[in-house]
Amino acid sequence: MKTKELKLKFDQSLKPLGYKKKGNKWSAVTKDLTKIIELQKSSYSNLYYVNYGVNLNGLDYKEILLHVFGRHSNTLNLEITDDETLNRLVNETIVQIINKLAPLNTVEDVISYTKTLPTLNILPLRVKEFLNLK
Repeated sequence: MKTKELKLKFDQSLKPLGYKKKGNKWSAVTKDLTKIIELQKSSYSNLYYVNYGVNLNGLDYKEILLHVFGRHSNTLNLEITDDETLNRLVNETIVQIINKLAPLNTVEDVISYTKTLPTLNILPLRVKEFLNLK
């Protein structure tokens, strides 16, 4: 699978859900937040990491890509020669990320989500302050 095909697969899955593509990033905007999915190519190989999360529309904090950040545990290795295996891996990754982001539509949803995190230390201080998290 080539990079172009990988992006097309993501685009075909995310576009019907309201995501818009810009470069290696897809975003869907709600009243309170912007959901983001990003493909990040490894500097050393033909691997792609899939970052995902949300930005809070009411928080002016552009110094970081995502206010609430996650990275999918699977990397997408485009050097896998078995197309069936790679397609399955890509499809599973997309579904899992969509399922993580689908319930996040309001600030309250994000606050509830943060309660499932093992630690709040992964959130930037400005995000914690905005959400009134201690």
